[in-house]
Amino acid sequence: MGAGRIGTSVVGRGMRRLLLAVLVCALGASLAAALTASGRAGRGAATEPRHASAASDLCTSSAPIPASALAGGLDAGCSLTGRTVVSGKVEVQVPPPGVTVAADGIGSHGESRSLVVSDRGGVVSSGSSAAGAAAAAASSQPTDCRSSQYVLENGGHPWSTTVHWKLRNASVPARMKVTAVASRLKAAFAAWRFDHNDCGLTGQPKRLRDTYDGWTSTPTGIGMRSGTLKCGSFNHTNTVDIGHLPGDLLGWTCYWWGTHGSMIAFDTRLSSSTALVLALPRGCRNKWDLQSVATHEFGHAIGLGHVSNASQTMHGVAPACTTAPRTIGRGDRLGLKALYGIS
Repeated sequence: MGAGRIGTSVVGRGMRRLLLAVLVCALGASLAAALTASGRAGRGAATEPRHASAASDLCTSSAPIPASALAGGLDAGCSLTGRTVVSGKVEVQVPPPGVTVAADGIGSHGESRSLVVSDRGGVVSSGSSAAGAAAAAASSQPTDCRSSQYVLENGGHPWSTTVHWKLRNASVPARMKVTAVASRLKAAFAAWRFDHNDCGLTGQPKRLRDTYDGWTSTPTGIGMRSGTLKCGSFNHTNTVDIGHLPGDLLGWTCYWWGTHGSMIAFDTRLSSSTALVLALPRGCRNKWDLQSVATHEFGHAIGLGHVSNASQTMHGVAPACTTAPRTIGRGDRLGLKALYGIS
């Protein structure tokens, strides 16, 4: 009897220990699962509000929007039209729905910068780049009539209507005559409209037309703000002016196209620096031809981008002391043909 009670007691204690161990394991597993689920929920709760808060901030704040925040497209849940988008030292305003804005310029030595912002039915996206181009020589380079290089800006956006444009006469420096500047600008656009090329090729664009409508008091909206170069708001004035540009930039163009693919507006600024001249002096050094720079900028206005071939007008760095870019190269011409056809 005593031995039986002892055996029973030992067995009972063993069973209790076993049951206790099983219970502890079960509680531990449940606790671990609960903590894991809680952690996942916590991380989800922390992630989503951050994204939602970022989008919400765009709607409640008037601060400039970093271009990186719009990479890939963003539906902020509110209209961003007119808001400033910044990439480095460049900024543009978000255009109306269905419109894209881009900005490009040409420099005398260094980097050329660009920024593109689109509003596609409330989804706003951006793209930007800063591509250095090989420095152009300080004298005229032989035209490469074998070159087939051209770039259609953002896939190609030709004008489908006559390009009407004006010069802001009040912006012309006192050292230049307004009529002389207007004459150089008209000749610059004519290089594209009438296919004035360096290679003896004949023909004219089939679908490119322009009309110079004289002087205007309307500013381009291009200027400096807090150290950044900005485009103005979307407009249809197509104005050229002369004013301050930062660094080594000689020209800057902002241009807009619609969802139908056609270019619809542009503004161009040429530098007011004394380095930009109407006529190159004898013994020229560190001077750039205004008409050559304008020809390049009008290339952007009609839908062309930068190329790496330094003999082409659309090269991103302007050569000093030469008028060669007043006429277009073979690659430039092929880009013109791709956009407008050549008869």
